[in-house]
Amino acid sequence: MNEELEKEVKKRLRSEKLTQKALEKQLKPTRFLWSDSGILEMLAMVRELKHAHDEVEKVTPGFVAWTSFYDKHICKRKLAYPELMNLEDSMIQNKFKALCAIVKRVRDLCEGTGGGGLHDQLEAEGVSLH
Repeated sequence: MNEELEKEVKKRLRSEKLTQKALEKQLKPTRFLWSDSGILEMLAMVRELKHAHDEVEKVTPGFVAWTSFYDKHICKRKLAYPELMNLEDSMIQNKFKALCAIVKRVRDLCEGTGGGGLHDQLEAEGVSLH
């Protein structure tokens, strides 16, 4: 009788663990997928911010840090871009950093090979049009 009770308890614990894992899986946040137009809007916004930063740097004595300028002005600028409007600033910044890392890897490899293999490297990074 004692063994049957132990088996029943173990069975219930196992089922509770499985139920808990299933619930945790359901509560896991979904991953945001960037659309091509969203990426293009982000790049246009960053280009606009960079241009504004360069203009401010021309008329301001001393050094104006890009990161503080970006953090201060991103909220106002992203309102002009419908696909970026509802995204958190950190999401935009993380995607931009990821794109910069891909560009840097491709550039470094192309410089190392004398420019040869550009299309192969773009394909390897998943940014080729073919």
